[in-house]
Amino acid sequence: MGDASVDFYPMELRGEIDRINAIVYPNVNNGVYRCGFATTQAA
Repeated sequence: MGDASVDFYPMELRGEIDRINAIVYPNVNNGVYRCGFATTQAA
């Protein structure tokens, strides 16, 4: 079990976290996933 007192999504930083996630998710996280399922080099 983790420490419930630790907040990795604090209210005062949510705007910045969301802005960065909007860049990181499609270009890094989901990009790796798409590469794994690509059937061509172009994809």
